[in-house]
Amino acid sequence: MGFNINDRSTWDWTDEAVTDDGKGYSLNPEDRHSFYQFKDGVPYLHQCPMENASDRLVFNPKLGVCVWSSDNDSDADIYEWAVGRGLVKDQR
Repeated sequence: MGFNINDRSTWDWTDEAVTDDGKGYSLNPEDRHSFYQFKDGVPYLHQCPMENASDRLVFNPKLGVCVWSSDNDSDADIYEWAVGRGLVKDQR
């Protein structure tokens, strides 16, 4: 499978992908429906809440909160954000 800007599993994540953003949170490179919260420098995985079985919130790292997927920036926007912070190597 090749690179797809709308599929985070195809992005070339750096070793810095899971780092505290200064607010105590980080995106999860493997799952857009979860995030890491840091306590004393240790990352703890958290799941975004579910409204129902088919509608799950997604973590927006730009805002540092879980949001409805319709309110979320596109993965292409998140890709730009992650590249700009050195979390992902630009594959475009």
